[in-house]
Amino acid sequence: MTNIEDMTEADLGFAGLVEERRVGDEKMVFVEQCKNPKAVSILIRGGFERLVDEAERNLTDALSVVSDVIEEPYVLPGGGAPEMEVAKVVRQFAAKVSGREQYAVEAFANAVEVIPKTLAENAGLDAVDVLTELRHIHESREDGWKYGINAFTGKVADMWL
Repeated sequence: MTNIEDMTEADLGFAGLVEERRVGDEKMVFVEQCKNPKAVSILIRGGFERLVDEAERNLTDALSVVSDVIEEPYVLPGGGAPEMEVAKVVRQFAAKVSGREQYAVEAFANAVEVIPKTLAENAGLDAVDVLTELRHIHESREDGWKYGINAFTGKVADMWL
């Protein structure tokens, strides 16, 4: 809107509540209970500026993920599950080639497994044991593609749950 005279009732919309509130040392206007809002505001407060900055970064990341999934509705499981599945398929391909090419393909499969290996190490787990279990699950189960490392429990788990 460039001219307030051009504004109509349809441009304004509806709000069930508009009030001024004091938040900390500042006065803010809150517009709530809107029908079909086109925008929202999120108020982030904290005791330290670093805390507020970190909360803002986390909120921005979360909103970006939601936006990405709405735009492109495809999701992968976490915990290194996609990387283990890629490594499995690459190893299957390596068995079909020979000579130096086979070593290069195997090296690529090992490089892809660095992600779940690092996840296991950072979670304080024995990386060899975890990778061995992950390989077994990915190779022996039809739904193995969705199994990865749950860093909270320290176990290999279905990452869709």
